[in-house]
Amino acid sequence: MEWLKKQVRVLEKPFSWTMPVAEFPGCGMIEKFLHCSEATMTKRTSEMRYFNQAWDYTEYAKTYVSDGASFAMEFIGHKVASMKITKTRTWYDTNQANLSHLKEELNGLMDTTVGTLVQIISKKGWARQKLLQK
Repeated sequence: MEWLKKQVRVLEKPFSWTMPVAEFPGCGMIEKFLHCSEATMTKRTSEMRYFNQAWDYTEYAKTYVSDGASFAMEFIGHKVASMKITKTRTWYDTNQANLSHLKEELNGLMDTTVGTLVQIISKKGWARQKLLQK
């Protein structure tokens, strides 16, 4: 339920390049960039996690696009390879369309949780009364 609350809080805010729920395991530099307000970042690949080819970066990035961020990766240069990451609105726009559904789901979970707690408390109170009557 906490994950769902966090998603709703992020999506209720107006769009910004800051992607606070973005995850990019294994490369803190990229994850830090995704959390900041900058729209693009260019780094030499030697400054980043080592991969043999540009293809490796692209495949790795595809794995994490759905984890709270969306971005495009472009490889620049031949002798000194660099990678340019450009944030996109895709994750936000896609999830924004689902915001009302996420809110309904969250409200349903909260109602169920409250209902369950009320039942537990009622049963404990009923059991206590029965014990006191004996």
